[in-house]
Amino acid sequence: MQRSILTDLMGLDEDVEIMRAHRTAVQNRRGATRAHMALLRFTDKQYILRNAAAKVKDHPFEEANLFIPDDFSRKVREDRKNLKENHLEAIHARAHVEFVFIPWSVPTCILFKKKDTDKLKSFSLMASA
Repeated sequence: MQRSILTDLMGLDEDVEIMRAHRTAVQNRRGATRAHMALLRFTDKQYILRNAAAKVKDHPFEEANLFIPDDFSRKVREDRKNLKENHLEAIHARAHVEFVFIPWSVPTCILFKKKDTDKLKSFSLMASA
C-alpha cells in the first residue's frame, strides 16, 4: 500500500526508501485505521514535500486522508500550544493590532502587525519570561 501511495497517487519517479510502516490502533472519524510510515532518509521527506504533498492534500486514498506532518520536537509543539491557548487572543484583542499568527518557525513565537506600521513584531515565551 505505501509503495502505491508514493508511486501511483503522488506520481513520484525516484525510489523513496521506506524504513518501516505499520498500522496503529487509532482510527480517524470515519473509523478507518491510521498507518504510520517512516522514511529511511530525511531528504526523501523533503523530496515528497516539494514534489508530491500538494497532490495528496485532502485526497482520499483507500478510505483514508493523507497527512504529512512537520518534524517538530515535543517542546516546540508544547510551546505553540501554550502560545495559542494563553497569548494569541490577548495579543489579537489589542486595539492597535491588525493581525496576528503563529508561524511555522523555531523558536516558536507569535508574529503580529500593528495598524500604524508595515513591520511585524514578535512575542515569544522566552521574551515574556
